[in-house]
Amino acid sequence: MIGKYTYLYDLSSLDQEKLTPDEKSHILSTEMSYQLSSKWTIGSKIGFKRYSIRADRDQGDWYKSNLSLGAIRFNYHLIKKWDALLEGHALKLEDDGVKSGFLTGIYRHVGDHVKLGVGYNFTDFSDDLTHINDYKAKGWFINLIGKF
Repeated sequence: MIGKYTYLYDLSSLDQEKLTPDEKSHILSTEMSYQLSSKWTIGSKIGFKRYSIRADRDQGDWYKSNLSLGAIRFNYHLIKKWDALLEGHALKLEDDGVKSGFLTGIYRHVGDHVKLGVGYNFTDFSDDLTHINDYKAKGWFINLIGKF
């Protein structure tokens, strides 16, 4: 089990062509996994973000909102050095309801402490709460995981 707290204060760069909103955020998340058997591992992630954004760089009124994320993950050890992943996500937005979906992937163990994977995210949002979600996260991904 691991937990994380992040405070984010993000302003757009002055030389950017397309300005992104200013953001102040408090993000709290926790992840855990439990090995059920030699083949199955189950995991979960819970996250909460309290944030404020404003449209104009370094000026204007802040607009506050909250969102929360829940995920459940199933890993299955296929053969030798191969694992499969299925993960369900739900994102609750304070003023915009709930979005949900899943992603899937396959991973290859490289040595004793690294896994390299490829997968497809069927949702349009990311589980990375440090970014303002633009709902363009759907698609292929590559993931590198180190473990102790």
